[in-house]
Amino acid sequence: DLSALGLREVASVPVFLLMTTRPGFSPPWPAATVVTQLQLGRLEASAIDAVIARACADRALPAAERALIAARSGGVPLYAHELVRAALELGRAGEVPSTLRDALTARLHQLGPSATGVAHVAAVAGREFSADLIAVAGGLDQAAVDRELDRLVAGEILTRRRGREREPLYQFGHALLQQAAYEELLATDRRHLHGQLADALLAGERAGRDPGAEIVAHHLAGA
Repeated sequence: DLSALGLREVASVPVFLLMTTRPGFSPPWPAATVVTQLQLGRLEASAIDAVIARACADRALPAAERALIAARSGGVPLYAHELVRAALELGRAGEVPSTLRDALTARLHQLGPSATGVAHVAAVAGREFSADLIAVAGGLDQAAVDRELDRLVAGEILTRRRGREREPLYQFGHALLQQAAYEELLATDRRHLHGQLADALLAGERAGRDPGAEIVAHHLAGA
């Protein structure tokens, strides 16, 4: 494992390395390595109230809705932030999403069916993808895909960076956004898109691109 190898290499030099993981992570390095592991707990009520206040900024949210968001967040700042955002964007008094997934899908659907459709294809595509892959795999017009990807970036659903060939590459702003979009799809639609993505990547390979064997295998397994 790269992280375990890196820790062995830097054990005797003054290096500060900070890594974060999701719950359930099992460290691949020996227990004797010079690693301090911190388990982050849920925030206390006062800290969650501060997160909610900051997320609201200068927009009004009734005290009852703030209290409901605090209760539903369970002390998780990401949950609180997304629930506030969804409540403000829905713009209907008293309507606070019940779960984080509801909040994330509400954000997505606020952008309309075209953007949501592109996000669904992107969610199956995986961690990082290009606009042309989404267009080919989804059977969509390239100009329309570019337009909806811009809207998804502006809506903070996706982020964008330049790849090695200066081609824009996209990924979801958070893994939970990708998961929410993926889980909205019917199983048959997921399998179809996995198959389309595998075909598109293999076509790119024949044209001289390297799609990554493990990525192609992932889509073939899901088809």
